Amino acid sequence: MNITCYGILIQLTGGSAHHFDLAANATVQMALDAFEARFPSTSERLVRCACAIGTQMVAREYVLDASDTLVIIPPVSGG
Repeated sequence: MNITCYGILIQLTGGSAHHFDLAANATVQMALDAFEARFPSTSERLVRCACAIGTQMVAREYVLDASDTLVIIPPVSGG
């Protein structure tokens, strides 16, 4: 499955698109765990990120399909 990230996560991971081989019936949380294992510097930020499949926000318990692209959306701040 693919994971797309934005904002600070691009800087921390060196890119916006990443591929992961996950077990069947993996959840969003399992994908985030794999992402964190590959990119430990994202650990503190992932807990505050929202997740989506396409335009649909999903909970961390959501079961992923191998064809899904999980989008990780970090919080945004500004003035």
